Amino acid sequence: MKKLGIGLLFVVLVIFTGCIKQPEVPKYTINQVDKIGYIIEESGDVYHAHMGTTIFNNLEKDYAYNWQLEKEIDSLMKENVKRELINLKEKGISFSDVDKLIVAEDGKWVIKNKEAYTKLKNGLGLKAVLVIHQTGTYVQTGRDPILMKRSGLASHNLFGLKRYFAVSAYDNDLYLLNPVAIVRQPDVERASVIYDTVMSSFQERSGFEKPKDIENITKDELVKVREKIVDLLDSLTLDIDSFLVD
Repeated sequence: MKKLGIGLLFVVLVIFTGCIKQPEVPKYTINQVDKIGYIIEESGDVYHAHMGTTIFNNLEKDYAYNWQLEKEIDSLMKENVKRELINLKEKGISFSDVDKLIVAEDGKWVIKNKEAYTKLKNGLGLKAVLVIHQTGTYVQTGRDPILMKRSGLASHNLFGLKRYFAVSAYDNDLYLLNPVAIVRQPDVERASVIYDTVMSSFQERSGFEKPKDIENITKDELVKVREKIVDLLDSLTLDIDSFLVD
């Protein structure tokens, strides 16, 4: 278990990301008949980040409760996205093959893996690739934000007033293959309050009960967290069709 320097880390990341110049996204068109590949990053361990009354009460912990959220996302993609989708994993392509395929360098979009790019564009005839990945996610608390490295549970305690959040760290990047660019899905909801000491309505809706031991949360105590994260992923995939339109 590690202690968190959340505020300092947030400031550093904001300064760093603010210095990166992002190229403009060119005009593009993705028609109903265009083929779109997709790849999903595995969810891995469940992550818990806690902010206490003082910095000495902060903690973070990984739990080896693999929720396999990628399987939930795959099912939701097939149900919610009305496009011709190709699961790249079924074509022998891994997440690492596609991740960072295109990057921003010196104000331009640059292809970093030309072999993979050629296979995707010419071999599979894809117009674009949807990269569904986990990213650092900030949960607003009214104080410093809680940084979530992966999907899981964020908790906040200030003088005995507790609030818990289910957090999906998943985001979508659309890698355009012609023209070359990256388009990021806007307005992605990644966190939802599931327990609040003052407002019982959150707990009533989620069914979540606060853990008996904040430093050792059981798999059963996290069941309702996973259920809410799947709800967030459902919303994420429902918005993909409109996101694919320039």
